Amino acid sequence: MAYTLDAIHHVGIPVKDENIDKVKDFYERLLGFKATVDTRFESTGHRMLFLEKGDMIIEFYTLEGPSRVGNLGVVDHLCYIGTNIGELAKAIAAEGYKVEDYLLQKNAEGKAECAFQFFYGPAGEYVELYENFREL
Repeated sequence: MAYTLDAIHHVGIPVKDENIDKVKDFYERLLGFKATVDTRFESTGHRMLFLEKGDMIIEFYTLEGPSRVGNLGVVDHLCYIGTNIGELAKAIAAEGYKVEDYLLQKNAEGKAECAFQFFYGPAGEYVELYENFREL
């Protein structure tokens, strides 16, 4: 039987224990995620937090020191598609996070095709906000 991959299930990001509550607050309050799992493993003391919004799932887990992929917070970037990303970016900047310039990509006729902005979140994760203006 053939198999298919339909979507990203979740992205795992290691974070220091001292930052995980800040991560939870940021993702719930500003980005609209809901914590569906928030547990600490008795055997290791590590905390695992699953945040979900629609079909998007992000796992943050506590770890001190380097992870399998290097430093804590390491995933090159997370990309979220949405609408009115400029407004969301303003709310994030108002919280003190460094938000990079709004970038608008236009086609040869000068019509806007998409926009994107990047920022660093509370775990050091690099996040892209993406808005698609192309007609499907």
